[in-house]
Amino acid sequence: MLLSETKTVARVWPRSRSTPGLASGWEGVAWAELQTPLASARLRGLGDRLDAAFVRTGRREYCSGMIGLSARPVLAALIAKQDAAFAPRMRAVVSEWSRYLERSGLETDLMWGTTGALLCAAELETLCRGAVPKRVVDRLYVQTRDAARLESRRCIKGEPAYIGLSHGIAGYLLALEVSHAVFGTRLSNDFRGLLLEVIEEERYEVPGGGGLW
Repeated sequence: MLLSETKTVARVWPRSRSTPGLASGWEGVAWAELQTPLASARLRGLGDRLDAAFVRTGRREYCSGMIGLSARPVLAALIAKQDAAFAPRMRAVVSEWSRYLERSGLETDLMWGTTGALLCAAELETLCRGAVPKRVVDRLYVQTRDAARLESRRCIKGEPAYIGLSHGIAGYLLALEVSHAVFGTRLSNDFRGLLLEVIEEERYEVPGGGGLW
């Protein structure tokens, strides 16, 4: 999609004032724009929005990049990549984000919670090596791993559980794989195999050899 087309589409994208994130806030439009070089005035405008980014908005339990505030350090890194003068402000955004993730009672899935925040941390690390504090990685990794264990146990016991990407085991596994590749966090073959087996067990056969979940 051309940038001009992106701007046209952006006018009809959801831009909630109460629920921030790539899926529902201005962050999604900004992320799309920042995939191409921007004029310095536009970069400054986005940077000014990030300066006030962590005012408490939306539900306090939401901390993902999709719905929540964890995409904002990624946006800051994308701005800094185009304008090195923004680097100190980027570090300030990362610091505030780290404190934001220390709250209790956070959701854990990819769409709303710490699993989505872990994916944002990995993207941030690929943009700016060493930018993500180790305590943030460790905390998000443990929360994602424990959520995957809990959901897989529910499935094994025959209890209602989520399997999919947004709210379930597939999302947890994706984040654990990415974290393993980027940060070197632990993902044993046994645990990976268990999660894949649980997902496969929930597959429904359909005529023609296909399947669905």
